[in-house]
Amino acid sequence: MLYIKQIEIQNLGAIENLNIEAQFDQGNPYPIILVGKNGTGKTLLLSNILDSFIELKRLKYDELSEVKSNKYLKLGSKSYIKSGKEYSFSKITLSDHDNIGHYIDFASNKSGKDILQSNPELNNVLIGLNTSEPKFQEYGFAKQFFRNTLSLNILENNVLIFLPHSRYDHPAWLNNDTEIGFEMKEKYLEHDKTNVIKTNILKEVETWILDCCLDRELFEKALPDFRDIIDIISKSDKPLTDQILLNFIISLQINLKNKYSGKNSNIIILINNLFTIIYKAKLPNIQHARIGVGEKNRRTISIIVQENGVDKIIANSFSHLSSGEIMLLCLFTSIIKEYDNLGKNFTKLEEIEGIVVIDEIDLHLHIEFQKIVLPQLIKLFPKVQFIISTHSPFFLMGMDKEFAGKCSFINMPEGNQIQVSQFSEVNVAYDVFTQGFQQMQKTFQEVNAKLQTITKTLVITEGKTDWKHLKNALRVLQGQGKYVNLDFEFLEYEDNISMGDSHLETLCKQSAKMKQNRKMICLFDRDVVKYIQEMSGTDDLNYKNWGNNVYSLCIPVPSHRQDYKNISIEFYYTDSELKTIDMDTKKRLYFSNELQEDVEKNLTTGKSIQKIKTLSQPNTDDEFGKKIYDQDVVKITNENGVQVAHSKNNFAENILKREEGFDNFDVTEFCKIFDIIEKIINC
Repeated sequence: MLYIKQIEIQNLGAIENLNIEAQFDQGNPYPIILVGKNGTGKTLLLSNILDSFIELKRLKYDELSEVKSNKYLKLGSKSYIKSGKEYSFSKITLSDHDNIGHYIDFASNKSGKDILQSNPELNNVLIGLNTSEPKFQEYGFAKQFFRNTLSLNILENNVLIFLPHSRYDHPAWLNNDTEIGFEMKEKYLEHDKTNVIKTNILKEVETWILDCCLDRELFEKALPDFRDIIDIISKSDKPLTDQILLNFIISLQINLKNKYSGKNSNIIILINNLFTIIYKAKLPNIQHARIGVGEKNRRTISIIVQENGVDKIIANSFSHLSSGEIMLLCLFTSIIKEYDNLGKNFTKLEEIEGIVVIDEIDLHLHIEFQKIVLPQLIKLFPKVQFIISTHSPFFLMGMDKEFAGKCSFINMPEGNQIQVSQFSEVNVAYDVFTQGFQQMQKTFQEVNAKLQTITKTLVITEGKTDWKHLKNALRVLQGQGKYVNLDFEFLEYEDNISMGDSHLETLCKQSAKMKQNRKMICLFDRDVVKYIQEMSGTDDLNYKNWGNNVYSLCIPVPSHRQDYKNISIEFYYTDSELKTIDMDTKKRLYFSNELQEDVEKNLTTGKSIQKIKTLSQPNTDDEFGKKIYDQDVVKITNENGVQVAHSKNNFAENILKREEGFDNFDVTEFCKIFDIIEKIINC
């Protein structure tokens, strides 16, 4: 059984010194769950695990399916070296019982010769590496997998699966030549055709299941034994009529219907067991769920459940499944599929061995799937080592309960093992969900009260700052003689109500269920794909009519931000305007690519302190994905430790009040928004 025994990382991204040792229960690995805020190194750690798989495979195969030729999958970059450090180092130890192998990835800001001279202790860290290699000597880069006593045959007995969090995006660390997904190819000696990276594999899973069903029908279906008929005829003391013989044959066929024996039959039983667990969470009264195969003119796989002894189809094909059901189906069926592709004969999921790495497992999953179904499905594979990152407190609570403590929860970036109750997101989850309903109710009350008192169109923005920018822009534009007849009101609010994108979406959809006396326009930012797709209109219309006088739109892309991905209302200004310094506080807004998150340990208390420091130069690689940083702005300090940032609300207030330095911004781009509002009012 192949498993990761130890993970050691130094000075990589947010990680300064991490050491994770895998735990086991009677030889079976504990699931390893990585938790922590964004930017704490979870995905970077998982990318190193993936790279260790590829470098191990490189020792066995001349050609790999993940990357072409002799190129690396994970691109080496000195930008990943932790700020203020001279080098980064990753070591992953893989083991098969008493046999081990090591993956080492090293990068330095200096040449190999210089870094070893200034840090002689690295000679022990890099033991085994060829430090005389020209690439290391000149650039300070080194990467290698040392097989030691680990047999390469282990690759033929274990599944290796990596499911990235960016299901359809291309991660920055991934070589552009990497082939994501599967191809149906002949298998040749020394050529590996099994891709570790699994993305968008629904079609491959569906094809494989259909193949299993076909092989079962062709080779594993029980056939009538006509010797039984001859034996009955010879022993019968009654005249054997045609009708008696026909009845017997029919009876024999009925008894043999749906009776199979063989590898594919076992696989389909295991798949049906997975579906039963998944669908019992949605339909607790069903006895079981199973797959069904459509006729040849529409060869799809349907989902059939049995309730009160009656079969009924609840999904005509996999395309009718929800995104959460597809995610669960692809993940866990892929584990079975990969083990089957290794040529293994197995009758139980407990026999499957390997390593499965999943980044942000809770994506697209309902809370009940996260807390109940996922832990149940993971537990069905006791010999598979799961290494998972998550933000979901519900998944953590479910894993803690299902595994009764036999699960390693690792807090990033330190890498220390914690109890579920120590994870900060668990502590706030209850408040979020109990207070959320009351906040939404309060929002509805505020909006309804406003609608009762006005005779104009009401514009509701996402967040308490957006309406301030729009109100100022309209005032300036009307002073220039534009939009003088455009008459509407904003829902002006501060912290008295909560109006994030999800609350605004709910308000929009619920308000459209009943006739509104006044038009209501819900205005979203353009920084979340879900809301861009759902709340925008067509290219011709620019807005969406929900009916009953309710409309929605996402703010258009400003002319100077055509290539930017995360458009919030502030992006209607130029960068120089956004960086305007408040004359009183000497503070300004900061972009995410101008900052470096760091964690320092208090030597007296031992507690970790999060700090956010300004960079001397912005990270240009993140230019088109940058956002306005508006969390924990009090923690943003310069090299002298001085607080230098204010919030988006401080910025908006300065503009609305036309404070010095904020009173002459160009608001021409806001015309794009007011043109659509005017169109809605006049429609």
